Amino acid sequence: ASPVDGVITATSWDGYVTKTAPLSVVQEEVTAIALEPYGDGETGVGGDYPMTAYVTAGTEYINRFVIWSSSDESIATVSSDGVVHVLSSGEYTITAAAEDGSGVSDSITLTGVQGVEAFAVSPAEIRVYPDETAQISISDIQPENAVVRPFTYAVRLADRKSVV
Repeated sequence: ASPVDGVITATSWDGYVTKTAPLSVVQEEVTAIALEPYGDGETGVGGDYPMTAYVTAGTEYINRFVIWSSSDESIATVSSDGVVHVLSSGEYTITAAAEDGSGVSDSITLTGVQGVEAFAVSPAEIRVYPDETAQISISDIQPENAVVRPFTYAVRLADRKSVV
């Protein structure tokens, strides 16, 4: 821990009287940084993802700034306040390093994935009667390198009273 010297100034409400006193603030060095895991580690291309760094000095969490960096800025960039912007598919590592020169840092490896931007549904129109089922097909998923997950389906009838 090293002191930071300064002066504290107190002034009366009318500005007539001012007093100063020496001030010595002890700043403990950062001893640990922990990055909060981000979901399943996949981030969508085009998305913004705020990261959280927990900074510790001794045994206490403290509010200290960290220096953010990305291992591959062609895949993802990170702002000075820890918001990751994903530019393309691929694996990248985000690092938060203590700004106090202690050399303490933590990193998390994430994967940028391309989401589905467009797809076709067929048939284009479905006609069913009560207690019948219908089947639809998903095709022409774009872009071709999109990571495809199960689709969610919902039905809303025109009378807005029934949901299947």
